[in-house]
Amino acid sequence: AQKSLQSNLQRIINRLGNVEPEGRIVVDIDSVKDLKESKYNVTLEDGDEIVIPQKPSTVNVVGEVYNPSSYIYTGENTTVKDYLDKSGGITALSSEKNIYVVRADGSVVSNNYVKENYWWKDIHSVQVNVGDTIVVPRKLRFPSYMQDAKDITQILYQTAATVGITLAAY
Repeated sequence: AQKSLQSNLQRIINRLGNVEPEGRIVVDIDSVKDLKESKYNVTLEDGDEIVIPQKPSTVNVVGEVYNPSSYIYTGENTTVKDYLDKSGGITALSSEKNIYVVRADGSVVSNNYVKENYWWKDIHSVQVNVGDTIVVPRKLRFPSYMQDAKDITQILYQTAATVGITLAAY
């Protein structure tokens, strides 16, 4: 088991060593013509690129939903809840409080942001825009040390009881 774990970790480390970092800068302008006069007018360095993607007509729902899919954008009054419902809802493995939306421009709206700025709302009520991606992460399960201690104690007790009964029989 230890050898298998080390092998898996080594494969992950090797793959990470080959990953090229992808630096993105979110720019909020209406037209490329406005870039020069805006606060987003940054100096490009060798190898830098300006990429303006085509405007998508879809909304993506990924992660712990029953049917991760891309949907045709249906209008300005649609919310995260509407698209989660279209995907069959969230699964039991989802972390509902950590759902977030990656906007088409690269910015992110998280449940924490919504709660800090609009105490009466949550992520489900956030309006979705064309090109957005709704991400439903998996709930992380952390080990319970108290549960582990209880289980170990129970095993030791049962072992001791079995040994005691066996010795008493002879």
